[in-house]
Amino acid sequence: AAIVLTTASLSVLASPSHADSTWTSPTSATFLSAAGQDASEPEVVSSADGTRLAAIWVRSDGTNTRIEATASSNSGATWSTPALLSAAGKDATAPQIAMSSDGLTVNAVWVRVNSSNITVVQTSQSTDGGVSWNAPGSTPDLSDLTVDALTPRIAASADGSQVVAVWATDDHASTQGISSARSSSGGAVWSGRVDLPSLGTAVEPRVEMSSDGQTVAAAWLDGDIVRASTSSDGAANWGSIKQLSENATTSRHLQVAISATGTNIVAIWCEEDSGGNTLIETSNSVNSGASWLAPTATVALSDTSKEGVEPQVAFSGGTQVTA
Repeated sequence: AAIVLTTASLSVLASPSHADSTWTSPTSATFLSAAGQDASEPEVVSSADGTRLAAIWVRSDGTNTRIEATASSNSGATWSTPALLSAAGKDATAPQIAMSSDGLTVNAVWVRVNSSNITVVQTSQSTDGGVSWNAPGSTPDLSDLTVDALTPRIAASADGSQVVAVWATDDHASTQGISSARSSSGGAVWSGRVDLPSLGTAVEPRVEMSSDGQTVAAAWLDGDIVRASTSSDGAANWGSIKQLSENATTSRHLQVAISATGTNIVAIWCEEDSGGNTLIETSNSVNSGASWLAPTATVALSDTSKEGVEPQVAFSGGTQVTA
């Protein structure tokens, strides 16, 4: 399997939020990963004006899976030669990527097995829009080297100077938690790890950051319950953990969005009710995560007579949300 990207044809109109409805032909789609080995787990980010793009994925080198990335400075018309981000010799997976509004500062995280067979969070930075990156293996690991790290996520401020990463941890004994790390230098230097209080089985974290990089919202699944915590200082410290979903439900496929100012935060997820129906549920905060809707007051967005799966959510401006 190869990574293929098809891009929309964008038109500059009186309202820049409108895009042309035409796409490149499937027969002219661009192959981003090289032939000869399988590639998977692609992610892509864009600058605010859509001219700069960066893509990341996992590709086998014939022995191990490694992280590769490429960039475009012309809205996807052409792409740079893929760069290797992770070192050879061990498997790397689960890449995630974040970009500044101008498209120049790009940061990536992933997990890689180390020499002790512990899965650790690693990172790389690009200051030229994703064309060139730190040399593989040259940046320090972000996670605790004594426990496995899983499913990292990353977010950045509009100017790219503030970056936060979160991930789940598993000691394969009694503790599954959430940890974070932050950078105030655009990903050049990272702070020490912060472990959020664990209330149970924490998995599948999500993280979003306000434009100024100060308000950070993290949410995760604690068994079948959705929980969240926010920070008002760029993830240096975290607030109390809030329960978003009800106890007698099963929650899955969590996603989070935050407004540019950080005032408004929305979480959305799939929730199986007592009748076995899977609904799309949402909760929100209008005070930067200080309080949320009560778990019994969350809003069902989907038709209760049909199954809802894999929701997504995004802000447009301060209060307009699309799910």
